[in-house]
Amino acid sequence: MPQTATPRIPQGSDVYLDHVGAYVADRRRAAIQLRRIGFTLTPYARHVQSGEGGQQPSGTGNQCVMFREGYLEILSATGEATPLAALLHRAVERYEGLHLVTFAVADAEARHAALPGRRFKPLPLVRLRRPTPGGGGDELCRFDVVRLPPGTMPEGRVQIITHHTPELVWRPDLLVHANGAEALTGILIAVDDPSEVAIRFSRFVDRQALFVDPDQSEVELQRGRVTLVRENRLKAVLSEGPPQGTPYMAAIAVRCRDLKRLARHLAASRVDFRRDGGRLLIGPEHAVGMTIVFHDAATQPWP
Repeated sequence: MPQTATPRIPQGSDVYLDHVGAYVADRRRAAIQLRRIGFTLTPYARHVQSGEGGQQPSGTGNQCVMFREGYLEILSATGEATPLAALLHRAVERYEGLHLVTFAVADAEARHAALPGRRFKPLPLVRLRRPTPGGGGDELCRFDVVRLPPGTMPEGRVQIITHHTPELVWRPDLLVHANGAEALTGILIAVDDPSEVAIRFSRFVDRQALFVDPDQSEVELQRGRVTLVRENRLKAVLSEGPPQGTPYMAAIAVRCRDLKRLARHLAASRVDFRRDGGRLLIGPEHAVGMTIVFHDAATQPWP
């Protein structure tokens, strides 16, 4: 089934699921796992951000799996003693895997100014910069990022971004994957009270909370899906529960063109997977601490 094209960057008041982030202790091991699954990775890049005296290291670096819609970010510490590095280390001590979800908007600065009226106290707006993935020039990818004080969102690092250089981030040569992956379509988060978390997320992104039943809620977006479930529902979907209890970012959904092609690639790479109807699941032991749920255009990633 052909997909209706959406702009890569949100327009007006639209909100997209832009990217999710896995925190890892060993970036090289993480890269090996993701390449075995069939993903193309961007070159490793160290983050810098604007500060007194110019650009300063943020204490983190990344590699990304870029999809035509959204992306997966793999974050690791770079050695500098910074607040962001300290947060990453604490998160990895709890569990290695998903700790970050980022929503894209057209104007992060305006969203930042509006958050106090929505009962949030954001940190100062961050002007983040990093080298162009695989680029040979001096151009930097530029982002504005809205972050909240640690603990405001117990589910992890939940933030808002505006891309100013999408043409440098979504390079065509980085969008082709051996497994046929095309789009980040969802994130599944285990929580104790799905309705409360959905309301809080909806206030943050100014979108509607949807209450499916007592065990599941969602946040309505123009692109992508945020699903919040109790642990019993998570186990029903993934056959596994959080390693350290809730809250816990457990799984992502990735749309791919051809599940048969994906299965052949995984079998050849000796990556364990299981089938569940029109879905194909790879568990945390093979996917840097998270579950990846692959699906095609005709199948929902989870109920």
